[in-house]
Amino acid sequence: MVFVVLAAEHPGTRHYEFDGVVDRLRSHLLAHEWELPTRQSRVPRALKHFPIETIVRFSDPEAQDGVTVMEVIAQDRPGLLLQVAKALLSCKIHLVNAKVGTFGARAEDIFYITDRDGLPLADPTQRACVEEQICTALP
Repeated sequence: MVFVVLAAEHPGTRHYEFDGVVDRLRSHLLAHEWELPTRQSRVPRALKHFPIETIVRFSDPEAQDGVTVMEVIAQDRPGLLLQVAKALLSCKIHLVNAKVGTFGARAEDIFYITDRDGLPLADPTQRACVEEQICTALP
């Protein structure tokens, strides 16, 4: 996980002024066992009239620069990104970057991912794991 800390009021703040903030954040994050919320949000009534099948596609591992590109197309709903994050976490996949787009009721998201060693996902079982979890969470 990467956290970027910026000073909203003082854009010219020097890096050493953040040392205390960074230390407090680090100790707080390392001191807790983090669990993602389990609450399932309902799909808003207006979106139920436009059902969109959840599709998960992966790029060829050799096609990208050290990452696998995973595309998720699904019906937009509250908590969609949380469900994808939970799937990545449980399948031990690292998120490098993401591009998230919503077009009406349709969410089209692209995730740049690697395995726990920082390599593209070459293992079909790992791909199947995340695909199954996403499709189950986003029917």
